[in-house]
Amino acid sequence: MSWLDSVCILAGGPTLIISVGGKDERFEEHPYCGPMPVNARGEERTLRPRHAFWTAVTQWYAGGKQILPDGRCEWHPKPDPRVGMVRIGRNWMSPEMAESLGLKDQAVPFDPASVTHGKGKAR
Repeated sequence: MSWLDSVCILAGGPTLIISVGGKDERFEEHPYCGPMPVNARGEERTLRPRHAFWTAVTQWYAGGKQILPDGRCEWHPKPDPRVGMVRIGRNWMSPEMAESLGLKDQAVPFDPASVTHGKGKAR
């Protein structure tokens, strides 16, 4: 009997819950294939590639895959690197650099509320 004659079926593991934007998303964390979103019945669920779940689960992985005592996944959003920076044209720099270059009067401080996603809608 060769290895071609055998079939291996791997289960996804326990269902985990991660909170994304105030909504609980369920998923199975497979050790080889990675996360797979599932519905409340445990059936596979398809999410679009830019769904907020993928950002949350990526940050959960980066944070060491911490699971709270209540069984929920603990994750923290990555801070925006532009906080505390100023924009001059299309370039971002520290306020000190803008001042040293004599561009302080052209500097526009970063405002997280002005960030647009998709078709110009602010989040």
